[in-house]
Amino acid sequence: MDSKKKELYLIDGQGLIYRAYFALPKLTTTFGQPINAAYGFTLLIIKILEEYHPDGIVIAFDSPKPTFRHKIYGQYKAQREKMPQELIDQLPIIKKIVDAFQIPSVAVEEYEADDIIGSIVQNEKISDFKKIIVTGDRDLLQLISENTEIVLMQKGITQVKQHNLETVKNMLGFPPGLIPDYIGLKGDSSDNIPGIAGIGEKTAKKLIADFGNLEKIFANLDKIKSKAVKNKIENSQEEAFLSRSLAVIKKDMKLNLEINNLIYKEPDYYKLKDIFEKYEFKKLLEKIPGEKLQKNSFSTHDTTNYKNINNEQDLKILTDKIKNREYFAFLLDISYCNNEKILKKIAITLENDSIYLIYVSSGDILLKEKNAISKEKIIELLYPLFQSKKIKKIGFDLKDTLFYFLDIQSDFFEPFSDLKIAFYLLNPTQENINLKEIIKKYFNNTNDENYLHITEDCKNDQEEEIAFCWQTGKLIPLEKMMLQEMQKNELIALYKEVEIPLINIICNMEKKGIKIDSIFLKEMSQKFAVEIDNIKKEIFEISGETFNLNSPKQLSVILFEKLGLPVIKKIKTGYSTNANVLTKLSEEHIIVAKILHFRELEKLKNTYIDKLPKLINSKTGRIHASFNQTGTSTGRLSSNNPNLQNIPIRTELGKEIRNAFIADNGCIYLSADYSQIELRILAHLSNDMSLIEAFSKDQDVHTYTAANVFNVDLDAVSDEMRRIAKVINFGIIYGMSSYGLSNNLGISNIEAQNYIDAYFQKYFNVKEYINKQIKNARKDKIVRTMLNRIRYLEGIDSPNKNIREFFERAAVNTPIQGTAADLIKIAMVKIEQQMVKNNLKSNLILQIHDELIFEIPAIELQKRKKIIKKIMENSLKLNVPLKVNFKTGYRWGELD
Repeated sequence: MDSKKKELYLIDGQGLIYRAYFALPKLTTTFGQPINAAYGFTLLIIKILEEYHPDGIVIAFDSPKPTFRHKIYGQYKAQREKMPQELIDQLPIIKKIVDAFQIPSVAVEEYEADDIIGSIVQNEKISDFKKIIVTGDRDLLQLISENTEIVLMQKGITQVKQHNLETVKNMLGFPPGLIPDYIGLKGDSSDNIPGIAGIGEKTAKKLIADFGNLEKIFANLDKIKSKAVKNKIENSQEEAFLSRSLAVIKKDMKLNLEINNLIYKEPDYYKLKDIFEKYEFKKLLEKIPGEKLQKNSFSTHDTTNYKNINNEQDLKILTDKIKNREYFAFLLDISYCNNEKILKKIAITLENDSIYLIYVSSGDILLKEKNAISKEKIIELLYPLFQSKKIKKIGFDLKDTLFYFLDIQSDFFEPFSDLKIAFYLLNPTQENINLKEIIKKYFNNTNDENYLHITEDCKNDQEEEIAFCWQTGKLIPLEKMMLQEMQKNELIALYKEVEIPLINIICNMEKKGIKIDSIFLKEMSQKFAVEIDNIKKEIFEISGETFNLNSPKQLSVILFEKLGLPVIKKIKTGYSTNANVLTKLSEEHIIVAKILHFRELEKLKNTYIDKLPKLINSKTGRIHASFNQTGTSTGRLSSNNPNLQNIPIRTELGKEIRNAFIADNGCIYLSADYSQIELRILAHLSNDMSLIEAFSKDQDVHTYTAANVFNVDLDAVSDEMRRIAKVINFGIIYGMSSYGLSNNLGISNIEAQNYIDAYFQKYFNVKEYINKQIKNARKDKIVRTMLNRIRYLEGIDSPNKNIREFFERAAVNTPIQGTAADLIKIAMVKIEQQMVKNNLKSNLILQIHDELIFEIPAIELQKRKKIIKKIMENSLKLNVPLKVNFKTGYRWGELD
């Protein structure tokens, strides 16, 4: 090799993709996305970059449309099988990988990757480069010259062989330029090029070596010694020249090549990290050098250029400046001390301006705080900006900020923008959303890469301060990018009209809390303790020995070895004793039913009865649960510390626990629950006239379904028939199979399938809706609610049956469950707005899926019910009426 010349590597992208796909086993991510081709292709690119260190690089791809060769010969490549769907699904990933490596790629309609490579090789602009072609296709050997070599993939994606002019001559017996003539004689079965019938490789090589190109062979037919060979060639001149024309790689395509664009620098390591994390290329993540993970600043100013505001005069100048702006961005640093929130510092940024850092004095003179401004001055000068209804406030996780403002008896008014909520709408399945990770996702190739590293591990106060300001400086450009992305995904209305107003409502719910009768719970704990002790004694008496009831191993010995109960499920450590197994065995032996009851009592005692009193706020006497707005992929709120949405709703024990929650003196609980909302949404989305008729006539839809499934009159429907119909109605929404229904109802699989068939015979539009949803989701890899809330379904084509069926069910139930979640949120927002208009407080204390629970003055019950009913039943326009059921009580359990 000429070490003086720079080397340009020309990658046959199409060939490498196919080679990677077939070389590696079927690899998939945990969400079912096939990745073997993408992973293998990435390994090849890394191998090229690490082993050859190219000065320049470009990747050529085929066009998906027929080429000019198909016009010449309609059967060109006709025998090839269609590209596997699993490979097609990986092409967008491969495109992202190429972009992340920052390697230029070229594809031209009607031409193949070979033609692009051939034309680049002959391009005069790159005559100063040594050209190295990387391919698995031997046809490209024809491009070899003194200035062009080939790295030929030999086997899989690991073995390669380098060819130059000399090695090709030695291998074939003639120069590379005669390879098209060689193919013209022998043909090429892989491309369905016919060649001359009866002429094989050996004969073709000898003819080319003896005479040269096709023209010379046909000019010297009389010199061919074998009469049979001579006759075959003489009668196939047209086929030979046609075949050669198909085999010739074009070298004269007009390509807009800029030398500077071909010079290779380095990958965008952060984009690579994103891709490797998303598609679970775990080993490749280790190859990314930590110091290379750097970001691009979207901002027009240096995000580390922050100024300390350490006196009242500077603060006044800053607040006057903000008053003349349409928006500002901020972060608060709030710490907790003895359950009190203490504001330590505030960072504020304006567009095209510095970041301003303000330390807030705690008022403790012993701390001798430097350059801190008193809380009084902060409230006087700065807080009015947060109260402004004209200036937009841009922040992150604003529920905590709003909670702080409530604690200091201040206000925080819209308009505001919460980037945590925005990110959640765009990435509904993302867990543990934090600002640092969002910044990493959106900003590439930054000049201030060190600050990202600092945010990972702040070693001292100064670094923590820098990181705090650096993140604040990203908020304004980050919001712009997110708003553009939400606009593209039609999420702006959902964001601004539902999710943003909801933050205040959730904050007030948490602030209000719910009152607990601690004496009631203490008595219940004692009662449960006695009952748990008694049932343990009964279990030990039946088993004939004592053992650890919470030990699966000891329990399995008792059940399956000593008592000889049938084994339902084997696991690595022996036999399963999970809830499903025990439920199936509960009719086999009385001990199993008692064990299940023991588990239920212990769980309720440990999770709620004994834990709830410890969560009572000493100042308010109430429990203040946290509601998470970004915790589910369907848009539903989740609850924790404690999870009030998870108290068993259909058991007497659950009802007993809910009786520990009591209304304040003079108040009463009002429950407003949407009636069968998911089935009503299903009726609307499927436009099924039978379902629509049932709801329009205010029929009990489960009785109505039972009458149709069992083919009886409505008044002949028994309680058992209605129960079965209810299971079917809700099971259909969640993709329940005949197997699942048979298990649920304890009937045969055939009987269950008959029920499902009878259901779809009556509600045939529901079946069409389900099929259409799955078909469209498979095509688009995304579904939407009626308000355009999105959910991505990347695993819907997974070869793994369980994963594939999970995403198929999600394709059907996400628009239904998600729309129900959107509806209850709309109702919450509109109720709050109406209460404010009427100078009332909504006093909403709980949201549990389709139910809202208010704690209101008893004397205002009828007035509130009227307002709530009107709003809830008109919050969303459906083809069926919305219906709200009301219940009242002084204890939560009375609402059941």
